Amino acid sequence: MSFGEGGFGDTPLVLTPQDAPKRRVVPTFQSHDIDVTRRTVAIDVNGFYKSIHPVDHRLRLALMVELGVVPADPSLGSTLRSVAFDTDENMTADGTRRVRRALKSLLDGGDIVLSRVNVYGGEIPGAPGRLVFEIEYRNLRLPTNEQMRQQVFTQ
Repeated sequence: MSFGEGGFGDTPLVLTPQDAPKRRVVPTFQSHDIDVTRRTVAIDVNGFYKSIHPVDHRLRLALMVELGVVPADPSLGSTLRSVAFDTDENMTADGTRRVRRALKSLLDGGDIVLSRVNVYGGEIPGAPGRLVFEIEYRNLRLPTNEQMRQQVFTQ
């Protein structure tokens, strides 16, 4: 590091290359990975926020957030919490309609293709009697071999 005379005594003027901090490799696509089970941003083992593709991020937000609660984007969100307990077939049909409505902008924009939605009553430790939503989709903004995705939500 080089030093020079400044108004307050010796002050660093220039960082030499060996003094520069080591760079972190950041993926090309960067949005925060939302941990849907904890409803918070996921953190990796090094303490950095995990990053995911922006389309996957938007999908998680659209399904996790209740419709109309985000003032900046009132159209963001879903009504998955309104699916009533019934037979698995009826819950899946109702859940599929609600998932399609929540993901309309991604579907219409050609960002994703929805492959399968399955809804059933699950026995989740610590939260009995909740619905489980299994959603399979293809992220069309990724290379072909990485497109298939699966999300599991509970409501």
